Amino acid sequence: MYNTYMYGNTVAEIRNLHNADGAKLLIIGDSFTDVAEPFLALGFSKLDRIDLRTFTGSLQSYITQNGPYDAVLILYNPDLSAQKINRNPHTDSFHSR
Repeated sequence: MYNTYMYGNTVAEIRNLHNADGAKLLIIGDSFTDVAEPFLALGFSKLDRIDLRTFTGSLQSYITQNGPYDAVLILYNPDLSAQKINRNPHTDSFHSR
């Protein structure tokens, strides 16, 4: 049911035309962010979200091209924090490359 809001996109870019001069927020997370994104977008002029589980690009390049951001919020399912970080493949949830 939580995918009703944002449908779990790898990269989402939300523009709030009613708050054009506001702050920019970057959210890095998994599907737990889907429900929060539309509500957080009300307080920002731009909200970008990246799901590192399926994003194959460079997070650093994305931030360089789309930033600077006023805030960065990292939202993950707490159960993922017990996973061992595998720094080699792009498929690791916490590999920010």
